[in-house]
Amino acid sequence: MPGSSGPVTEKVEAAGTAAAGVAGRLGLALENAIVQGDSRGDLGQAAKILDGALRRALASRDETAAPESRVGAGVEADAVTLVEALVYRAEIALGMDDPAKAASVLGEARSVALTPQERVRAADTLRAADELM
Repeated sequence: MPGSSGPVTEKVEAAGTAAAGVAGRLGLALENAIVQGDSRGDLGQAAKILDGALRRALASRDETAAPESRVGAGVEADAVTLVEALVYRAEIALGMDDPAKAASVLGEARSVALTPQERVRAADTLRAADELM
């Protein structure tokens, strides 16, 4: 895993957080997790970064969540960025020898509602998700 370069890593490195624009806080967290996981080989820290960011992003999208659980969640995460972050979290889980967590996170990624345009943007990431397990 460290030093690897999958579709999520390549896209984030190519676009950069500033260029991605809509990625916001989750995009920044994804970029930081990639640095920790791929560049530094610290999968535990990468997981910690993404777990917190994903918890906030998912809470901001959950209309049924109690308002207090959405405090600090920020604006709703872009659906494609959310899928990318979930798939990268699954890659981390596999690198940490936790296939159950990887399967759970991939299930979440597959359940994110995408418009046809978002599905096109996320195509490489969705293919990578299918190849992970």
